[in-house]
Amino acid sequence: MLRQGKRKRKGVGLNPVSINNGLKTLQSIWNHAIRLGLYTGENPVTGVERFRTPKRLDQSFLDKEKVDALLDAALRYGDVKYVKRAEARNVYLAIALMALAGLRKGETCYSRWDWIDWPHRLLIVRNEEDFMTKNRKPRIISMHSQLMDILAAYRQEGGHILESTRTGEEKAEYRADFKKAFQQVCALADIETTPHQLRHSFATRHAIAGTSLHVLAGWLGHSTTWVTQRYAHFQTTYNTAADNI
Repeated sequence: MLRQGKRKRKGVGLNPVSINNGLKTLQSIWNHAIRLGLYTGENPVTGVERFRTPKRLDQSFLDKEKVDALLDAALRYGDVKYVKRAEARNVYLAIALMALAGLRKGETCYSRWDWIDWPHRLLIVRNEEDFMTKNRKPRIISMHSQLMDILAAYRQEGGHILESTRTGEEKAEYRADFKKAFQQVCALADIETTPHQLRHSFATRHAIAGTSLHVLAGWLGHSTTWVTQRYAHFQTTYNTAADNI
C-alpha cells in the first residue's frame, strides 16, 4: 500500500498543522527573496488563510536537577577515552550558557569573553564581524551565580569562549559545533533533550520562579513580548500583584 507523510495512506493528505507550517515556510522564503531584491511584488503567501488549530500547553522542560545532571555528565564526558580536551570543554560551557543564560546555539558558538561584564554580573550579547544576533540587536542578560562560577574557572582575557573545532577549509554552520558531543553527554546523563530545549528550559524555570515576562523577553532577545507569552502558563503560583488595585 502506498503511503505518504508519516505512514499515511495515499490520498489522506497532510494535517492542518503541517499545512500551516508549510505556508509559514513559504512566506519566509518569499520575504527573504524580497529582502534580497529578487522579487519586488507583495508576498503572495501573506493573504493565504491558515487552518485554525487548538493551542496546547507545553509542559516539558528540564528542571534544576536535570540541568545539573547534564552539567555533571558533561564534566564526566571529559574522562571518556579518546575524547579531546577542547571537545569536552566546549560542550560543558555550551550547556551552561544555553541552560543558565538562555543563549541560542549560534550565539553560544560565537560567544566571546569580552561579552562578560564580571563586576556587574552581566552577559552582553553583541553583534560582531563574524556573528549577528537573530534580531540584529544586542541584549543584556543578568548572569546566574552558577554560570558565573562555571565560566570563572575557564576565564580568559579575550577571544571566543568556545574553541574552534573546524579543521582546514571545511565548511560548517557553526565555528564550534558540539552536536556529537552534546548527544553523547545526553546519553551519559540518560536525558533526552536538544540545545533549543535548554534555552526553553531557562525561560520556563524563570517563569515558574516569577520572573517578569518583560524582563525575560529582554534576556531571550525576543523582539516583542508576545513571543514570551508562551511561558505565561508556567506562572502558576499566587502573585501578590493581584492586590495592587
